[in-house]
Amino acid sequence: MLLTHETTIVLNKNDANIVGHMCYAAYKLWNVCNYERTNYKNLGLEKYPDWYYQKSKHKDDLWFKSLPSQTAQEICKLLDKSWKSFYQLKESGGIENPGTPRYKKDKMPITYMQKGIQHENGSFHVRLSLPKKLKEYMAHTYDIRAAYLYLKNPVFSNNDFCVGAFSMEYRGVEPLASTMRMLRAPNCANTPYGPGGNRTRVQKPIPCTSTIIVSSFSFPLPHGN
Repeated sequence: MLLTHETTIVLNKNDANIVGHMCYAAYKLWNVCNYERTNYKNLGLEKYPDWYYQKSKHKDDLWFKSLPSQTAQEICKLLDKSWKSFYQLKESGGIENPGTPRYKKDKMPITYMQKGIQHENGSFHVRLSLPKKLKEYMAHTYDIRAAYLYLKNPVFSNNDFCVGAFSMEYRGVEPLASTMRMLRAPNCANTPYGPGGNRTRVQKPIPCTSTIIVSSFSFPLPHGN
């Protein structure tokens, strides 16, 4: 049975800035890849750019490298699913004149997968990895020299569950708010965790603090563990 817990974490100025930039990079990556799919013939591509092509093609791009690798790949995968849904609706006639996936207009959710998460069983803390490109940018632009993003909340200390994935989504601007969904998987106790198309960075104002509403989606561990 899937269990859900919800709590709130207030981030400090620096952490809010980091999260804001990652969600901004996510929406820019989505738009770059969406533009490529929509205009691939005009761009001179011989084949339609699917998920495998895009995650490889853009792995060295600014927006991709501003996100953890698995997080960036997940953005490409979500876009791929949206396009597949469009083609299925178009073929089946389930919806008259279905629209193609839209471009994002603002920051979008990001998902941390297992390799980007470090959590010790029973600990109040979760450590999330940060991409090298983002750390360099934050240090140069804001003098923020964080090696990791640390989150603290008693909900993380529940010994019956272990962290599998986080999804963070902005809900507002002032204060900067986001939803974090925490997926936990069975059989992972005592396991260490490691788990639009403009490509020029545009400076956007980032609020000083961020409230994160945490929704944790949890699978209970097997009986006896």
